Amino acid sequence: EHHLNGTLQEMIDFFPMVDVLVSPHGSQLTGIMFMQRCSAVLEMFPHLYYTPTYFSSLARMFQLLHANWYVSHAAVPTGFLDLKTRLANTNNNMCPSMEKLVSAVDELIQKRQDCIDSI
Repeated sequence: EHHLNGTLQEMIDFFPMVDVLVSPHGSQLTGIMFMQRCSAVLEMFPHLYYTPTYFSSLARMFQLLHANWYVSHAAVPTGFLDLKTRLANTNNNMCPSMEKLVSAVDELIQKRQDCIDSI
């Protein structure tokens, strides 16, 4: 169940219940500030749209675990992609491998447990 089209209060109520969030990069990720400490976020980026520090900084501020996944057959961009390039590629399809997705989520679940154990 999700409330990304709901009221602000529904979103505020939703995010603290999430242990691991898998989401494409986008404004909906601003809600991670309401997640509980040690919760995890897997942020996915389509081909030629990669801004790895945008929501990872927010996650770090709220003591969340964060991982980026560039869902593309191409190499992860090493330089800054300009806004024009990113906007031209916002609608690129992301078809992640389910095996890789499950593996990434399993890894975040373990890191989340380690974080909880260290509190």
